[in-house]
Amino acid sequence: MKYEVHCVCLFTLFLVVIVPALTLHESLSRHKHSRQKRDDVEDLKCKQDILKNGMSLINYGIEKITSRTAYLQGGFFESLRLVFNEMQRNKSAVEMIIKAGLQQSFLDAYNSLDEEIKKTKSLESALICLYTKDTTSSALYNSVNEALRGHKCTSKTLTKEDQDQAAYTTALLATLLYWQDVKEYSDVTYRMFSVDPRIVNVYEQYSKGSSVVYPALTSSSSDRSIPFNFAKDLPKENILLVIDNSQPSSLRPRDISGISVYSSEKECLYPSLAEFKVMSDPAKKYETINAKTISYYEVKVLLVGDDYILDNTSPVQGSVNLRFIAILISLMYM
Repeated sequence: MKYEVHCVCLFTLFLVVIVPALTLHESLSRHKHSRQKRDDVEDLKCKQDILKNGMSLINYGIEKITSRTAYLQGGFFESLRLVFNEMQRNKSAVEMIIKAGLQQSFLDAYNSLDEEIKKTKSLESALICLYTKDTTSSALYNSVNEALRGHKCTSKTLTKEDQDQAAYTTALLATLLYWQDVKEYSDVTYRMFSVDPRIVNVYEQYSKGSSVVYPALTSSSSDRSIPFNFAKDLPKENILLVIDNSQPSSLRPRDISGISVYSSEKECLYPSLAEFKVMSDPAKKYETINAKTISYYEVKVLLVGDDYILDNTSPVQGSVNLRFIAILISLMYM
């Protein structure tokens, strides 16, 4: 009888102490997921080169989805508009092309995308949701952005993994730019990233009056407290960007908080080639969160206004019917 009482007491202790502790640990570690923030920036000349010539990864994806007849017709953003229009015309065919690539090098991501499409009945929503997932086996976030950052401006020697994710990355970027169900965010957003001061001179890269261009997709949050979850300890230097999105721009961040796996992070995602003008020199600051003091440099930047996205009601030239391509792909992987 005494043994049974001890067992009951121990089990009760487990429920009261251990389980909540595990839940708390999960809550605290959720923000330490693999989608850590880092920044590689380009200059304005590189941006102009990309607008004219594209990027190897995206160009490959454009070819996969639209065929060579639409290759970079009208420039980088116009070609992505063709991709999005093709997604609307031949959604099942484009979906099959994307899945065929993921199935080769990102099998769990392929399965996750398939499940999300079945759940939401929306290819566009599924593409965005998959980007925010960070499980070790299915995360595309790091792979996508490493490939985009890995370009020497416009060019990169594509690996097999690059080629297999190209259609997905291209369709995701086209969705962010042209899908009307994901809304632009025009208020202030915040982004924290860390740099090694031995490699990157913060004052040179983010000095007042300079401009920086982000070739990769760039995450931010509408909640100022969220970015501090991504702060690093010394010797890393933390940079908090306070981003003014008030100027009209086709590259304003898209509010994906309603689609993201981590909806509480209130994520706002900038499409590739967002350009920012630095409005203040880096200011050293300190903030105490959960009894831990975090040091960081605060930099105020302004999203530069532009009008790259053309009227998406105009007819598309160079488009092809992809149903025959979809049938061929399905036969290849049977």
